[in-house]
Amino acid sequence: MTTVLVVDDEEPIREFLIDVLHSEGYRVLAASDGKQALALALREQPVLVLADVMMPVMTGTELCRCLKREHADLAVRVVLMSAALSALTDDTEADAFLPKPFDLDHLLALIAEYAGPPRGG
Repeated sequence: MTTVLVVDDEEPIREFLIDVLHSEGYRVLAASDGKQALALALREQPVLVLADVMMPVMTGTELCRCLKREHADLAVRVVLMSAALSALTDDTEADAFLPKPFDLDHLLALIAEYAGPPRGG
């Protein structure tokens, strides 16, 4: 089953994303900060990480850089989310950006594009 890691320090957003992804058939992991997410990503090897930019402990941008540079062997795709476009820099190395509040159709299209079908087929 295709695994997606959701990372957001805001519980309502995290729970919403978990519910949406579960209903689409994905296996969903969740973390409330980048450090937790990094440990989960290394252990569970999701195909996609959907991460908020601004979080405590380790930001989504730092998480993305770490996954892309130090753990490139995972070949994980990263979609960063933020309400603040100014939070993004050119060197995030993210595969895509999802503005908050997000449009459900756009969210699902990005997930399908970067994670593939929920059950691998």
